[in-house]
Amino acid sequence: MDVEEEDVEMSEEMVAFFRKTIEHRKQRDAARAEREQRFVKERGEEAAHWIQLDDDEYILADKIGVYGVEKRTFDAPDEEAKTKKRREDAQRMYGSSAERILAMETLIDMRFEQEYANKRPPLWPNIPLKL
Repeated sequence: MDVEEEDVEMSEEMVAFFRKTIEHRKQRDAARAEREQRFVKERGEEAAHWIQLDDDEYILADKIGVYGVEKRTFDAPDEEAKTKKRREDAQRMYGSSAERILAMETLIDMRFEQEYANKRPPLWPNIPLKL
């Protein structure tokens, strides 16, 4: 069984597309390497733990919750820092109305939590699948 190599002629647009794709891949890989180096530099070599999940890891649809992808970590959540950042962002965006708007957001979040806990809706599939 002989396999002959065929010369496939491509249009200039296709060649330009492939060049751009290769360029984007190089940029993506360089950004990923820089991000990893920065992480190791900030946290130290011991922070590069074997259980750390990669951001580009494939995630099954049934593993994505209502709050997004939940990643396992050994770090305790810093709720105080999150609250402080949220208040600072609200103050910057809403000015003197920040506290009132934060209170409304908190009320809406609380109502959502209650409804979600009571009804426990399935997230996947969200539409009937008839193939």
